Amino acid sequence: MTAALSLVDHLEQHTTPDDADDRERFTVDNDRKAEWAAAKLRRAQQQADEVKAQADEQRRLIDTWVDEQTGPLQSDVDYFTGLLVDYLRRRHDDDPDVKSIKLPSATVQSRAGRDKVDVTDSDTFGKWHADHRTYALAQERVVPDKRALAALTSTSDGHLVTEDGEVVPGVGVTPGSRSYSVKVNR
Repeated sequence: MTAALSLVDHLEQHTTPDDADDRERFTVDNDRKAEWAAAKLRRAQQQADEVKAQADEQRRLIDTWVDEQTGPLQSDVDYFTGLLVDYLRRRHDDDPDVKSIKLPSATVQSRAGRDKVDVTDSDTFGKWHADHRTYALAQERVVPDKRALAALTSTSDGHLVTEDGEVVPGVGVTPGSRSYSVKVNR
């Protein structure tokens, strides 16, 4: 037993976290040393897990505090954002070239959304594709390539037109909606 105690004492003395950089090279060469190293590993992992759990609890407390403090302010944020977006919307309606308004405290911006291409009648589109061999607009199995279709010219009534001026049947275009945002200067 004395030899075992002196080995453990020796190992504890030379492998403490305080002098981790100065540890002498230790080799596990028997089951007793392996068990000692496994126990040290387990303790270190448990301590690390405790630190992480404590940090998680602190984050939860901070998140709760932030929610309590900012929750009542969110209605003000929503209200004033709505006022500014409505102002830009009215300015854009009066002058379509107005896409943003720069103010000393904020910038109110709008962005046109992308038009959405929908295949409304796949049979009609498939027949048209087969007749015209428009491989750039569909894949081999007559799966419409919406990116290629979106690159075509769209008409004001929601149709797509090829470069030759032919209306693509069975496909419709839904105009993209304008999005708005407010960036407050800090």
